[in-house]
Amino acid sequence: MGIPTKVENIEIDATYFRGYNLIWNDWFRSEPLKDPAHIYVDDTNRTGSNGSNYITDAELGGELLPVAKFHDYFTSALPDTQFGPGVTIPIGGTAPVYTAENEIDIKQLLEDGKLSVLKWQRRNGGGTSTTAASSGYRAIMTDSPTPSSTGHYTTYINNNATISSSNADFIIPSNLWADLGETNSINIAALRRAFSIQQWQEALARGGNRYHEIIRSIFNTISPDARQQMPEYLGGFRMPINVTSVLQTSSTDATTPQGNEAGYSITTTQPGGKHLFTYSATEHCRVYILGCCRLRYARDWATRCMMEAETSERQSWFITLTYDDECIPKRHRINTETGEIIQTGYTVCKEDIQKYHKRLREHAARELGQENIKFFTAAEYGDTTFRPHYHEAIFNLEIPDIKPIGKNEYNCTYFESEWLRKIWNHGNITIGLLEWDAAAYIGRYMTKKQKGQNAAIYEWQCIESPWSVVSNGVGRKYYELHKENIYRNDTVIVRGRTHAKTCKPPRIFDKWFEEEQPQIMAAIKERRADAGNDALLTAKEQNSCTLGEQFLQAEERAKRKKLERSKI
Repeated sequence: MGIPTKVENIEIDATYFRGYNLIWNDWFRSEPLKDPAHIYVDDTNRTGSNGSNYITDAELGGELLPVAKFHDYFTSALPDTQFGPGVTIPIGGTAPVYTAENEIDIKQLLEDGKLSVLKWQRRNGGGTSTTAASSGYRAIMTDSPTPSSTGHYTTYINNNATISSSNADFIIPSNLWADLGETNSINIAALRRAFSIQQWQEALARGGNRYHEIIRSIFNTISPDARQQMPEYLGGFRMPINVTSVLQTSSTDATTPQGNEAGYSITTTQPGGKHLFTYSATEHCRVYILGCCRLRYARDWATRCMMEAETSERQSWFITLTYDDECIPKRHRINTETGEIIQTGYTVCKEDIQKYHKRLREHAARELGQENIKFFTAAEYGDTTFRPHYHEAIFNLEIPDIKPIGKNEYNCTYFESEWLRKIWNHGNITIGLLEWDAAAYIGRYMTKKQKGQNAAIYEWQCIESPWSVVSNGVGRKYYELHKENIYRNDTVIVRGRTHAKTCKPPRIFDKWFEEEQPQIMAAIKERRADAGNDALLTAKEQNSCTLGEQFLQAEERAKRKKLERSKI
């Protein structure tokens, strides 16, 4: 925005920040997880803030608003089945309680702890006492006025009477029944309305509750943005950021030790002056160009893992390794004031994983005759317990004593293996089949920051930062077998447990192919840039064309792309 730094009492147009918040609220915010950022609509002057509370500080020049992650196995899960509170069935009123001839068997209910003693309260004037009275009259059960053995009458005695507690029994009613026929019943129309409201809220949870999302997800219609009085999306594209690492080579100081790694980036668009969009405005407007940084490596690694699994001769697995209390690696530090050695915390240990991989390869080769086993492992700490554990993909391994033990909430079978647990020899293991979502889950941990906000904690506790290890050439065999088809269509097909999906080739595939066919790869990159511009034009065409015209334009674009592919 060109705002100078370290300049006091500078006045800035507030509408820039308000527009930024409005764009984030309508296009970037995850509704189930993030509250909307506040937006002032008056003309009051306000003091800026550099705080991190995005709800109130972002519109005052605070920290940048967060960008959602790419969806994977867990980040795409909804926190609730519906948007908002669950719908209740409208049943109300009170049910009268009567005595009846039939009685319940209170013995079992007493043993289960489901019954309590019937208690009485003394009436106190116009109201009812909430505690037992210390004097006056109290109601008791007796066989008066007519002697009998049932003891079901009520009489009153004063506080001067002597009451014996010997052989006293508690009183529990056994024939009181509520008549639900006297309550307000629900009719069919009200029940249908409750079901419809619940279905509506479930649709809002899946598709979003912003107006343009409601129109698109429920009515399958893309409405022009201007009619909804909301920011209009004009176009965009994704591109990798080129980062060059720089090492500290001068002497060590307090903040930057020698060898400390930093970096800089010089990133530009494709040669030839590619632009974001072409737009003809019919009213005055302000155009925002927003750049967001997100990691795509997790998706690339998930694709590579599935490619490796598809070309493996044997099965591939998703495994979680945890520590027992007696085996968990511990770290200590010396208290500089007292000289005492104190335990600072638990840590992940790369040596444990390296030795485990070595043992697994040796056992598999010696006992099973299996070789060429590959691994993709990410170490992390639990969010609440901060206990170290590992998520791992193992390729090309048949586990001899694998046994299914159940299904998780996603209907995926999980297994156990005593053979593999003994090889790990540090605690428990959880085994599942390797699927796309599981591979993306590992990839997300592999690509998250190793330092970041927890760097001070790792350093103070003398523990290792999260890390990852991967075998060489994951996905290479699939690339060698299918590279011509991959770059003829510029897609890879990932086959899952229930369906297949198409993805962009991982960037390592692009690198390998560019080393072999640099001219063809240059043409493919040019075609990708053109496809991005076509997508922008398509969005504009859909806002101004009839349905029949859209079909003709789509057919023309398909013919043009087919012709371009034939030239490569």
